[in-house]
Parts: sequence; C-alpha cells; structure tokens
Amino acid sequence: MSSVNLKPTSPLAGVQKELTFPYTPQIEYGHDVKYDTYAITHTNYQPYAFARSENPNISISAKFSAHTTEHFMQAEYALRFLRSYTKMNYGRTDPQRGQPPRILRFYAYGTQVFENVPVLISKFSLTFPDDLS
Repeated sequence: MSSVNLKPTSPLAGVQKELTFPYTPQIEYGHDVKYDTYAITHTNYQPYAFARSENPNISISAKFSAHTTEHFMQAEYALRFLRSYTKMNYGRTDPQRGQPPRILRFYAYGTQVFENVPVLISKFSLTFPDDLS
C-alpha cells in the first residue's frame, strides 16, 4: 500500500471514509502565477507586475488491478468512493440533500509535500483496457 490517500472532511453516511491507492500513483502538481503588463510610452517592452496566484492543480494517475478478489474489492471501492464524492447529497431522507460534493484532504509524501491539503475532485476517468475479457 502506498501512503497516498484522500480523506473527506466530513464523510458521507454509509460511504467509504478514505481512499488509499494500492500502488503509488503518478502525481502531477501545477501552480500558475498571473502577471499583468503595463504599457509605458517610448519602450519596446512592457514591464510585468504580479497580479495573483491561481489555485494549484493536482492530477493523479493511479492503477488498480483486479487479478485477485482483494484487488478487485479495492478497485470497486475506489470507483464507489470517486462516484460518491463527485455528487451532491441526495435522497428524501438525507437532511443535507442538495449540499455540494465534499471537500477532501490529500496526503502524500509526508508533512513537507502534501499534508492535509484541501482538494475538490473536478474530474475522474476510468479506462478499461481492450485486452480484458
């Protein structure tokens, strides 16, 4: 098991409380900084001035296998977790129905890299290879 996981700040009732990746995933981290330019008379180059920092993007590419019952259960768990935490609350008996998807906390590589980082899942995709039977 890797030490990379997602935990909801407030778990949904009856839904998984944490997603831990069975194999260390590939993580891409991108952070954008925006600068404005100023048009100054009699110059060929415009100077830049800091405008703002954007929220960073974290992209995770993970593999799950299903060659044993345990691995299949982990893959099924991950799919259910991702489906659940990308939907708003719903149901007649849910007192919090209509609430947006939960904010999750991301943990990876110890306290110096990703420790308790608030994240939202904006997209996930699943690929079934063509050699599956």
